[in-house]
Amino acid sequence: MNQLLLKSVGYLGLLLCIMFLLYKVTLFWNPIGIQKQTVSFLKAVQEQNYDRAADLFGWEGQKTNGSKENAWKKLAEEGVRLLSFSNVRAEYDDGCYCTGHADLVFEVNESPMQVRAVITYGVGARPKQICAITPSGMQGGSISQIEAWNSLACGNSSF
Repeated sequence: MNQLLLKSVGYLGLLLCIMFLLYKVTLFWNPIGIQKQTVSFLKAVQEQNYDRAADLFGWEGQKTNGSKENAWKKLAEEGVRLLSFSNVRAEYDDGCYCTGHADLVFEVNESPMQVRAVITYGVGARPKQICAITPSGMQGGSISQIEAWNSLACGNSSF
């Protein structure tokens, strides 16, 4: 009977390992799921629900001083307002859906400005970087709202 119990526990452990592996593989090979996570994050930022946005963002390393929630709130205080987003998609590259693109519309000087964004995904297939690209014809860093967004959401303000 002891041997039967060991076999059962072994099979259960193996089954759990296989399920975990399938879950991880499915995340990075499931562009629809990845896109939904990114849309949820962008929607939380748009609605100024910064606690939820901080939970949905794939924080890796130390991008902020202080709490993640306060970093997003501070971004709003600096005048960064995400008005809308569209065309969010994950793209297959180098064996996984690890990158993507989106169109973002920020409020700049009380007017909407559409920019293209490059997205990378991290742990749990959550957005890790969302880098807004300065529109052509404009000097990088000339739009303070995009520079502030990129400092936090991208980890680099030079886009």
